[in-house]
Amino acid sequence: MVGARIGMRLIGVVSTLVLVRILSPADFGIVALAQVVYAVLDLMTATGFNMAIIRMRAPQAAHYDTAWTLGIFRGAFIAVCLVATSGWQARFMHEPRIQPLMWIIAGTALLASLKNVRLIDYNRDMRFEWITVFMLWGKVQGFIIIMLLAIFMHNYWILVLSNLFNTLIAVPASYVVARHRPRFSLAGWRELFHFSKWLFLGNICLLTDLQMMTFVIGHYLGMTNVGLYQVGQQVAALPVTEIAAPIRGPLYSAFSKIYHDIDQLRRTFLDSLAIQSLIIVPLTFGLAVTAPEVTVIFLGQKWIAVAPLLPIIAFYQLFDAVGHYTHTVMIALNRQRLYAITYNVSVALRVPLTIWWALEYGLRGAVLAMLVTAAVNAILWNAQVGSLLHLRWRDAMVTIWRPVLAAILMAGIVLIVSQRLPVASGSHDVVLRLAIEVATGAIAYPVLVGLFWLIAGAPAGSPEAQILRTVRAGLDRVEMLLPFSRRPAR
Repeated sequence: MVGARIGMRLIGVVSTLVLVRILSPADFGIVALAQVVYAVLDLMTATGFNMAIIRMRAPQAAHYDTAWTLGIFRGAFIAVCLVATSGWQARFMHEPRIQPLMWIIAGTALLASLKNVRLIDYNRDMRFEWITVFMLWGKVQGFIIIMLLAIFMHNYWILVLSNLFNTLIAVPASYVVARHRPRFSLAGWRELFHFSKWLFLGNICLLTDLQMMTFVIGHYLGMTNVGLYQVGQQVAALPVTEIAAPIRGPLYSAFSKIYHDIDQLRRTFLDSLAIQSLIIVPLTFGLAVTAPEVTVIFLGQKWIAVAPLLPIIAFYQLFDAVGHYTHTVMIALNRQRLYAITYNVSVALRVPLTIWWALEYGLRGAVLAMLVTAAVNAILWNAQVGSLLHLRWRDAMVTIWRPVLAAILMAGIVLIVSQRLPVASGSHDVVLRLAIEVATGAIAYPVLVGLFWLIAGAPAGSPEAQILRTVRAGLDRVEMLLPFSRRPAR
């Protein structure tokens, strides 16, 4: 799943590099505002039925048919609400161009609800290679559509029409990938709603968490700032969205199979946390210290105002990822009530502080408020899961201290090297400067992690040891394939 997400992101990066040179920050802001109401309705009506079916020991056809039927009702409800509120949304945001965009988004939402429900089985059976193929194919076709649209138009319509055309292709394809013909039925609604009832409250918090910034910035700080924040978040959140987020799906499938064994669940939780920290933490620190160069090279000079926001957004996304990692454990343990209550507390802290700092300090203040609340919420979430898994803070610290300390020292080394480099006078100099900084970090971090691993006694169950075993196994296979190898084939 991580490989699929990285492949999708590489395609998305090319699309973004093209679009940021065609479209303005205001264009991105208009589409972001047009999609806000859809995002709100999508999360408010999210059922969690897929998660319920994944957790079931033996789901019946009635469960699939009920989930599919209710999904269509939900899609129709979202489409009607979008069309009905499009005029109000345009007046509220003082932007009349939003209304027709919302009509297209409504049609896309209705079409998407027709997708084949039996795609869930690939998650249940942990056949993620097929999900990878389906996701990558969808991204490739979306890229082709965007490039074709970019030939004929140079405005914000590219962003919404590409989603519509992509959905027109993806829905029929889902019935080819999973050969199942669902029928209208509500026979399995009791079991599905019993599992999902508390998730509705959690979804309200989730939509507030995800969409609050767009509302606050759009209403108080203007369209250009919405575009700056949206693009900055897409870049700064890369380590989280491309590694941490795609891992959650497979982890939930795994947790759902072992939730009855707390000891095994605790070990799996810590192992996954260790592996993710080893990768995500240095990428976040690296992105933070190279933000000016990343902005100039990948976004262009007209987006230079994003550069000081990238480090703040990167760290708030890191802390949010640490907190959100615990959600799958709570749901797998059927603790949705605790999940919803904890989420309400975290959002109650975040919303007023973000609005206050946005009014006082502008866009930078709003992003700083997100960072502060993300750090507090990460502690809150992990305290709750710690009690469920009988997990001590010391266990988590032992798991993550090596990558965290190595990343901090790596960032310091990169900054020292960066200060000794000459000031860039052209685009080629900026590329060279970024290349040197990246190479410095790529050398410093593994060396530091390896040193700390040896100081810790080279624990055999650590992710560093797993990586070493994987590398050695790969080298052994390569050596056996070489014609001059003296080692006997096994």
